[in-house]
Order: sequence, then structure tokens, then C-alpha cells
Amino acid sequence: MAVRTKEEATPLTIATRPATPADYPTIRTLLEAAFKDDESALWEHLVAHDRALTAESVRLALTPEGRVAACTVVLPRTVQGPQGPVAGAVITLVACQPDLQNQGYGGATVRDALAYMAAQGLAVGVLYGHPPYYPHFGFAPVLAAVRTHLAVVGAGPVAPPLAPATEGDLPLVGELYAQQLRRYPCAVGRGPEPWLWQPRNPGRATLLRLAGEAAYAFVAENREQELLFVHEAAADGARATGLLLDALVAEAHQRGLKEVRLATPRSHPLSRLAQLRGAEQRLHPARAGMAAVVDWSPLLPPGYGVVAEGLALGGQLVLRVARLPLTQLVLGYRTVDDLLLSGEAALLGDAAVLRRAFPAREPHWFLAPHWH
Repeated sequence: MAVRTKEEATPLTIATRPATPADYPTIRTLLEAAFKDDESALWEHLVAHDRALTAESVRLALTPEGRVAACTVVLPRTVQGPQGPVAGAVITLVACQPDLQNQGYGGATVRDALAYMAAQGLAVGVLYGHPPYYPHFGFAPVLAAVRTHLAVVGAGPVAPPLAPATEGDLPLVGELYAQQLRRYPCAVGRGPEPWLWQPRNPGRATLLRLAGEAAYAFVAENREQELLFVHEAAADGARATGLLLDALVAEAHQRGLKEVRLATPRSHPLSRLAQLRGAEQRLHPARAGMAAVVDWSPLLPPGYGVVAEGLALGGQLVLRVARLPLTQLVLGYRTVDDLLLSGEAALLGDAAVLRRAFPAREPHWFLAPHWH
């Protein structure tokens, strides 16, 4: 989703500009050179369907001769913040011509993308990318990976069948997503457009609906590891959650798989129920999943602000902290106590007040089916 490259040496000046529609074939060729087929296919899919993608939201870097050297795509989206939904963006398709890597061109487009976000009033950007690279531009790791491993022992209880979701199911599926999954910080809003919910590679993953119930799951079969991987799932209420888990176990058994593996957060009802049924849960710290804050104001509780030294309350500095750990604190990936224990922050205010204002949360970005 983002270029994997070594830290770049930055030339003194690199020209950047927004793309024009005439640049689109060049951008596709660039993506093919940097990523092979999958990312260029994603580009074509976005160009064909995503109304939020405009030529101006594609940022380019140019060589002195005017050759397009690198690109970054900004997709405006509603992103969940700690205080509610905010205008934000998904940053994606960061790519550089292979023969021009490590010369600062890719980084120039990332910086230009963040400047574009600021000009457009987009407060926070999320991406998955190379962990050593993006913190140079203000991105902080905040998206941990939770995996809940539930062994499939026999067929399990009888449950309603799962079947591929139809276009007629999408209003309900979208409502369930908004109610249950979008509440996590960094979760990206989705509209009702069918292309958002249709995998680009239907053989790789499937959006399933539970018959007769307000429940769905987006799953992929991993034959090599003999598991059914659940990218996301939602159900309306405890009964539907139990039936959905039963159905996922039955689906895995029917396919000859030995495990249902949930990627849903720890507090998600399906994850909690699986744990009650003996599932093992593993937490992988945030690395590739990152966020950068362009505008702090819509993310902070009333009265708080960000100053050069760190976090202020009522204009008074209460926590001396650098920007990256501050991003982790504000989005709930780390707590005040975490930062104090690690030595990354110095307390000048009331710790109890800060704990209440910035509780632990579970930042999570559910990649929409069209990414797969």
C-alpha cells in the first residue's frame, strides 16, 4: 500500500505538483514499475470508481528534466477520531521509479500530500507502509494487529448458513459496519456504493451474509495455513454474534480448515465470544499501520491544545512529549502511564486528569473489501 524503500537522501529542491488526467497513464506505468500488477490494478479500480479521487489529490514529484519520479495518492475519507468522526484521508500508492529511489522523490510527495491535506482541512491521515520510513514524515505506529485463534473441532452447533452478500444486502451490511466497527479510532467511513464492498479479487476474499440474521463477515481462505481468516465482521446483538461465530466455525469445517482466525479488535464482541470459547489471542504491536495528525484540534478533548513542547491544558503545558508519542497518546494506542514508564514524556500536570482525558483505546483500520 506504500512504497518499501530505504531512508531517502533529500536533494535541496524537488519540484512537486498535483497530477492532471493526462498524467494517469504515466502514474499507472510508475506503479507497475514499483509494485508490479496489484497496485496498478488498485489504481485503475480507484480511478474507475472512487469519486473522492481527483487529479489534484494525486501528488507528483518531478526530476529536473520534468520526468514524473514519484507519486502519493490522497483519498479523502471520514476517519474516526477519539472525539468523533473527522475529515481525514487514506494515504496510499506511494511509489517511486526504481531507478530514482533513495533520492528524496518519494518523500517529497509524502510531504506534499500532508501539505495538501492541511490545505483541504483534512485532520488525520492513515496508511500502511514501511515502518522505518514514514515516521520521518510524522507518521506514528498506532494500528496494532490482534489475532484471535479459534480451533475448529468438529462441525460445531447448527447455525444459519453463510452465503455471498448481494447488492441488496449492502444497506444492512453498511449499517452494521457503522454501528459496530467504525467506532474505533482510525476506522475509515464507508458509503453505500457497491464498489466499496466488492473485493477486486473475488477468488481471494468473500463478503458473506448470515441468512435470516443481521450479521456479516468478510473472510478469506488460507489453504496453506488451513484457516478461515476473518478480516471484519459485525452482528446486531449477542444472539446474532453467537450464531455468526457458529456459522464461521461451520464454514471452516465444511472447507476442511482447522482454524477460524479473527482480525477483529480485542473488545469486539466476536473476539470476546471466541475467547470465552477457548480461543487464543495474540497482540502484535503497531508497526506498519500508522497515522499522521495534520490538525490536532478536532482530535483533542475540550480545553487541550498542542504546543511546541507537547500537550497543554488551558494554555499551560501539562505533558512534555514529542509529536510521534503524542499521536499515539491522542489516538489511544498508548496511555500517559506508558509514556511516563518509557521515559518519552515528562509530567507537569495532574496524571489522573490526563488518564481520564486520554484513555486506552484500540485504533483500528478495517481495510474495505475493494482493497483485497
